[in-house]
Amino acid sequence: MLVTHRSILTPTGGTVSNEGVRTEVVDILRDVVPEVDSSEIDDDTSFQADLGMDSMDSLTVVEQVYERFGIDIPESDYGDIDTFGKLVNYVEARVD
Repeated sequence: MLVTHRSILTPTGGTVSNEGVRTEVVDILRDVVPEVDSSEIDDDTSFQADLGMDSMDSLTVVEQVYERFGIDIPESDYGDIDTFGKLVNYVEARVD
């Protein structure tokens, strides 16, 4: 069976698969909230309720998404991206 993976270009010219997006987002969260247990992160993990992130942490995540993926998240979208799964979907939808 042929399995294809969608790849995306990063700002440095490399590519990242769909699984790579999830891995990169987990890495971003571990950078921002070092005490997070990445094995407990799932699509429903809330940044505020589950990870204890505050507004400054959220801005750091936005900055890291821009640096790693070249995606600028407008302030108007911040409220819609409050879980791990929503952030992964947001990034994946914009890297095609």
